Amino acid sequence: MRLNSLSFDAIAARLTNESFDLNLHAAGIRIEEMRDLLAKACARYVIAAHQFQALYQRIRHRTLGHLSDGINREVSDFLTLYYPVESL
Repeated sequence: MRLNSLSFDAIAARLTNESFDLNLHAAGIRIEEMRDLLAKACARYVIAAHQFQALYQRIRHRTLGHLSDGINREVSDFLTLYYPVESL
């Protein structure tokens, strides 16, 4: 199953005080395939659409590396998206 076919709510569903880190490098999923999911995440975390769009335009052709979600030590919800950096 491709990750981008899952809803944000399904990914965010987890046990309290638990987190996960999915290593997706080998899946070859490009960031642009995750656009709708990322837009929903931005809305949930109150990230302005123009801020998301500026970053998205720079990274959309890169592949997804890791997706992490959970509750941190300060009991704050987080979602982190990692992607490979390009060599200089």
